[in-house]
Amino acid sequence: MVSLRDRACGDLRTVMDSRLDEATNQGFQKLGWKEMTRDQIEEAIKKITQSALKLPDGEISSTSNLRDLPGVESIKILRIIANIEKKFGIRLDDQIVFQVSSIHELAGEVAKLVGAQEPQ
Repeated sequence: MVSLRDRACGDLRTVMDSRLDEATNQGFQKLGWKEMTRDQIEEAIKKITQSALKLPDGEISSTSNLRDLPGVESIKILRIIANIEKKFGIRLDDQIVFQVSSIHELAGEVAKLVGAQEPQ
């Protein structure tokens, strides 16, 4: 049975514009995900979030609560998660999506899934 979230994400993936800003795309082209550090993943997630919510640079910090950001709606959260999953080639478990509250926590979960390097 297909969950409501899977259906919504599938629909979003076919309808939404998957382009991220140029800086994020260049970062992914230069670095493989496993070579990225958690900090680099965190920055990429900030860019994805900024793009989805149409926020100016500097509006989002690592400790920002995702659900408290200006303009956030449940459909936009799904769009953000779908973009993260697509860019990193991962599948975030629904439980993780609902547990994390900040960009930093979300980046930690993504880093675990892609086997990113820990900062030294």
